[in-house]
Amino acid sequence: MRRLWLVLGVLLVAVIAIVALGRPWVWNNSAPVLTESPVTPPQAPTVEIIYIANEGVLISADGKRVLIDGLHREYEPDYAFLSPAEREKIETAKPPFDKIDLVLVSHRHLDHFHPESVGLHLQHNPRAILVSSQQVVDEVEKNFKDYQAIKARVTGATPPWKEKVAMKVAGIDFEILNLRHGTGRHASIQNLGHIIKLGGKKLLHIGDADTAVENSKSLISRKKELTLLSCLFGSCWEGTDRQSLKITSNQSRSLRSISHRQKGKL
Repeated sequence: MRRLWLVLGVLLVAVIAIVALGRPWVWNNSAPVLTESPVTPPQAPTVEIIYIANEGVLISADGKRVLIDGLHREYEPDYAFLSPAEREKIETAKPPFDKIDLVLVSHRHLDHFHPESVGLHLQHNPRAILVSSQQVVDEVEKNFKDYQAIKARVTGATPPWKEKVAMKVAGIDFEILNLRHGTGRHASIQNLGHIIKLGGKKLLHIGDADTAVENSKSLISRKKELTLLSCLFGSCWEGTDRQSLKITSNQSRSLRSISHRQKGKL
């Protein structure tokens, strides 16, 4: 009998030790806890666009800044232009027009470009590089008295009509397209479109390209990949993703009311 009790005692001690150390007989029958996946907040816009005047825009993304058709002066009352105070800021590269890396000009017409405005900005902003048509380059060389001081940062690029050239300047990838301005008195004008690749976007600015199908056929075939900056002036391709752009105006007027020809001084 003593031997039996001894065996039972040893077994009891063994069971207690196993339970204390490993707890093999504890069953967890509770249902698994379901945790909700965190809701991903909407991504902030990756590209900021400031409307300047007429068809001028300042694009900022990826630590880079591109100014298109923003350096012009009063042309005619029917065309939007900057006030004297704002024009002084952009020509002397003061905030918010400082640290611009790339200056692009679609064509030489004075509602898009003024040679002295372009020259002054490059003179006050040593990081800025101008890329435009040879017509625009020639106008700056002829009409800006200190051209030699900025000449090294001026590049002419004019592909043939309906063709394009890919470039990388100041770390910015972009395409230049020759898009016809029109016929008749505009036939000789070199009008450039630009596709700027910043912030994961391909931003298209067409200058004063005419609406002929032959002029825009290559762009229409790419419209799903391009964001048309003419949205700023009231017309968009269907499906253009405006929500991914932070669009503001340097002017007091609503962007939706701005057109290429907006009467009155801004």
